[in-house]
Amino acid sequence: YKNSERLNLSQQQVATITETVTKSISNSGSSAQAASAALYQLGQSFDKGSLNGDEFVSISENAGYVMDVLAKGLGVTRAELRQMSTDGKLTTDAMVTAFTNMHDKVNQAYGSTQTTIGGGWTLVSNALKQYVGNTDQGIGATKILVNALSVVANNFGEIVNIMGLAVWGV
Repeated sequence: YKNSERLNLSQQQVATITETVTKSISNSGSSAQAASAALYQLGQSFDKGSLNGDEFVSISENAGYVMDVLAKGLGVTRAELRQMSTDGKLTTDAMVTAFTNMHDKVNQAYGSTQTTIGGGWTLVSNALKQYVGNTDQGIGATKILVNALSVVANNFGEIVNIMGLAVWGV
């Protein structure tokens, strides 16, 4: 509840950020393993309140598009984003701002580049929105986002298999 108050986020805003993160990972074109690692590291960053160190490096290597989204969403270059990380200024609040600012552009890029797996990611996004929307209002927004990202990261292989079945009608 403290996180929700501190971030001043509604459940819909958390769902929107989760969708933006999910589609950003997809837009990165990462392998399932790399995407899972990036989601895990991003979840840890939200949990601890900042993105820096090993988490920054892992996301840069495994999901570069996410770093582009963060940089563009904050109006900085990738080099400046790295410096923000080093200086401890790439906080949860900054990440929320960046993902919120870039939501429409990420959706646009996702729609134009991911047509073959777009349906699968839409299923993930919708499931996460439903999860967030039905979660007890007393849980902090950040905790919900971290949990949702952790579920996706921890079950990424199974989710990809299910998405493949849904997309290809198998």
